[in-house]
Amino acid sequence: MSRSKEGTSEIDFSEDFWKFGRVLEEEFLRANPEIIDACEAQILKKMKGCSEDKLLKSPLVGSAIQAAFLGSLEQDEGRSFPFVVKYHPDHLCHPDFIDRFEMPLTLDPKTISKLAPAILPTRKAILVSIVSGEFRIIGVGDTSRPTFVLSSLRPGTLSVDFSFNKDLIDRIAFLTRTRTLWLPNFLRVYEHSDWRVFNAGLAADSLEFRLRAFSEILKRIYLYQRGAIVILAVDTDWRLATSKGSKFNITTSGHASNNRLSRFKNKIVKFRSSNLVNDIATASRVDGATILDKDFNILAFGAKLRPRDSSNLISKVSVTDSSWRLHDNLSLKPISEVGGMRHQSSSQFAYDMRKSHVITVSEDGPITWQFWSDKHGSVVSIKNAESFIL
Repeated sequence: MSRSKEGTSEIDFSEDFWKFGRVLEEEFLRANPEIIDACEAQILKKMKGCSEDKLLKSPLVGSAIQAAFLGSLEQDEGRSFPFVVKYHPDHLCHPDFIDRFEMPLTLDPKTISKLAPAILPTRKAILVSIVSGEFRIIGVGDTSRPTFVLSSLRPGTLSVDFSFNKDLIDRIAFLTRTRTLWLPNFLRVYEHSDWRVFNAGLAADSLEFRLRAFSEILKRIYLYQRGAIVILAVDTDWRLATSKGSKFNITTSGHASNNRLSRFKNKIVKFRSSNLVNDIATASRVDGATILDKDFNILAFGAKLRPRDSSNLISKVSVTDSSWRLHDNLSLKPISEVGGMRHQSSSQFAYDMRKSHVITVSEDGPITWQFWSDKHGSVVSIKNAESFIL
């Protein structure tokens, strides 16, 4: 159950290989039922006291998680699409909020993959409810009620979340083809990250909004299934670590402090549907790095990274693949083991510009988050950061 090689998209696999991988995933889930059971237990615990529907129980939730995970591996006409599945008690679904099907549909991997292309441009969710004792798809739409959410942005990945409302989501687990990460949380990682980009003079609610807004930007980039580098730069001399003439610089004369973020009033739903998210994600499709300031103004895109001083090159990086447990499993490794040239260039930039954070998105899925840590005296490289960022 290994990933594809660097630079190869998972959706380019041959049909036979895809079917073989699907069999392995089903065997993996059967061999590790505790993964589904643990996710289910967490959801039921969080739903207790929040939902008016007393029908939600085991093993219904587990069956929904398994169907969604296998649905992420399905293809429709040779393509895979992201999707979101939300639970909402049928008697609470207001007709204005959903497009209701005449007859409820079976919640299974193939039906999820068939509906996924329809909900992608509308940013709606596949809504499920309990009908005749089983989960059924009752329509597409959205809900602001406390509920559990199953979402997939790439084949073979599934986020298991509990949504208190549209603005507040708590991640329970992130499932991949080979492992499960439990309770990954962006703010928890931030506490250990020396993230100077955001924390200077910001109130707690503003800080949380910026972190979640940054997550929305990366989600949109992730959907393109292309390689990308996104840099949050506080260092005013960031140009010294990029090649001249290799980028499209944006004038900063019209950038007023916080002017692009203040209009959202800390509402992530408004930010998610804004042109700002799309502008940054689109710029990231140009080969090279996209450089942002802390207010998400684009400073440059298509930038080619280079060492600030060729006589002061980074040689080692503190690497962890345990995501948010930064202090549990850091190991100092040679720069050559960080990844390919894109990852090594990102490491060098984080080494040269020590107030910046560099997010490297691989074409085949994984995200690496790199930043300088005074505590460790080195660049910290968090592999598989998609588990808590997205």
